[in-house]
Amino acid sequence: MINYLNINFITRTVETMLPIFSNKELGLLFRLMIRGEKSERTDHQRIEYLFFRPSNYTKVFVRFPNIDENLLPIYTQFYLKSDHDSCWEPDGLTDIFNILCGMRDYLDPNAPFSQCNFNIDFFFIGKPEYYFCEYPDNLTENQRYSKEPVNIIFKKQLPIKQASNYMK
Repeated sequence: MINYLNINFITRTVETMLPIFSNKELGLLFRLMIRGEKSERTDHQRIEYLFFRPSNYTKVFVRFPNIDENLLPIYTQFYLKSDHDSCWEPDGLTDIFNILCGMRDYLDPNAPFSQCNFNIDFFFIGKPEYYFCEYPDNLTENQRYSKEPVNIIFKKQLPIKQASNYMK
C-alpha cells in the first residue's frame, strides 16, 4: 500500500502559497520524510525542497539532509533541479520517485510498489515554511544542470502574514 503526500498536493500547495512574481528572495521550504517497510525491513530518507517563483518560472532546489539534522544552517548547499514555467514538476520532483525506487530495491526488488508500505509526509515541523533567502543570479552551467550545488543563504524565517507582503 502507498500512503503518501501526493506530488499533486505539493504542486498545488507551491502554486497557492507562492504565487508567480513573488519577491525573488521569498522561498517556500518543504521538509519531507519518505519511509518504506516490507516484512522485517524498513528504510527512510529525508529530502528538502526549496521553491522560488520570482517570475513566471519556478525554481526548484533540493538537498538530502542527514536524518538527525533538524535545523537549517544559515548557509546551505542545494541543487537546482528545475527552472521552468509550467513544466517544473516533472524535473523538480523526480527525486521523490527515485528515492521510492531505491527503497523498493532495498526492501524487496521483486515486490510491487503496492506491497512496500511507502509513506511520504512532512518532517519535524509538519508544514511548509517561508524563508527570506539569498542565492546567486548567475549560475554556472554545472549548477544549472544539478552537477554542482548552489549556495543559498537563509536570512530569516517568515510567518505567513509577513510572507504575504512579498507576493504579487
